[in-house]
Amino acid sequence: MTWETVPLGEVAKYVRGVTYKPADVVGEGEGGVACLRTKNIQSTLDLGDLVYVRGDLRHRAQQQVQANDVLVSSANSWHLVGRAVLADAQATGMLIGGFIGGLRFDPRMVDPRFGFRWFSSPSIQQTVRGFGQQTTNISNLNVDRTLRLRFPLPPLPEQRRIAAILDEADAVRASRARDRQLMNHAVDNRISSLIDGAVEHRPFGTLINEPLRNGISPSRSGNVEGDVLTLSAITRGSFDAHFRKRDTFTSPHSADKLVTAGLHLICRGNGNADLVGVMASAPETLEGVAFPDTMIATRPSSAVTSATLLAAWRHEYVREQIRRGARTTNGTYKVNQQLLASVVVPVPSIEAQRQIDELEAERAIVDSTMRSAATKMDALFVSLQYRAFRGEL
Repeated sequence: MTWETVPLGEVAKYVRGVTYKPADVVGEGEGGVACLRTKNIQSTLDLGDLVYVRGDLRHRAQQQVQANDVLVSSANSWHLVGRAVLADAQATGMLIGGFIGGLRFDPRMVDPRFGFRWFSSPSIQQTVRGFGQQTTNISNLNVDRTLRLRFPLPPLPEQRRIAAILDEADAVRASRARDRQLMNHAVDNRISSLIDGAVEHRPFGTLINEPLRNGISPSRSGNVEGDVLTLSAITRGSFDAHFRKRDTFTSPHSADKLVTAGLHLICRGNGNADLVGVMASAPETLEGVAFPDTMIATRPSSAVTSATLLAAWRHEYVREQIRRGARTTNGTYKVNQQLLASVVVPVPSIEAQRQIDELEAERAIVDSTMRSAATKMDALFVSLQYRAFRGEL
């Protein structure tokens, strides 16, 4: 089926967000208005962390969120610029912030859910990212080129039918994701209770069998190339070996800087206070890959299992010590070896450690099955999207 196509700008207008200064931020309940940021644009609209700004910044009515606005991340890292969510009634009246924008479809011509599904489809997202104007580490949405994209324009009843099919398929994906979250939440709660019942508390420095050591420093003047992890390898909840890069160094990687199975890596510095000091363990040896100077490495001693140490390190009791001890320099939170060695860690009994190991092993098996099913669902959803906007549904 062949549909008419028109420039996106003929069926939708782009609303630029409100810019504000730090002095414009007020506390919740101080007469301010919630202002949405890129942080709120996740896989869905996340209203769990809102910033409030002076109420008089609301003077431009069009910059207030309307139900069914497609909110777009307009300034972000390259792989996130263009990410979009559909605003719901909860967000109505909030402000569109300066680093996001709003696509507002003409309801006489476009069903907003159809417009959202089209804009968030992989092919359009890839195209929009390709338009991005790079500034240092930030990519900016090229609004003019985006509004010139050709938009498919089937009759409104057909748009609603397609949107309903994609909504239903996406709801199944979301349900699977919630099941996985609930499973992990239940396991985390059980492990947390075992950590709470720890029989002793010991400084971290007494629970390791290798000295704490910093990673390798890249050098622009170096002439030796090598692979090195990036911080994302350990700051996304678990170890992910995909996050690495090729860089130059003054000398080849030494053995004590290489990533080997069982090595525990700690985030040494980050602009996010919740991520500094985060720990992850490498499940396997990465041949020739080093860890960077933004990480600190060690291995647990026989006094504590790896799974128990990782669980105890996530405990709020430990996290609070790290937050209190971290230094801040130019907006970056930093920890050093001395601080980490002094952090007091709950150490459960041997029996409790055995239970934690078993729970983590069982979690890994179930999680692997759930991730495999989610991958298949994602592939099916992408196929549906592809067919939907070719008129093949």
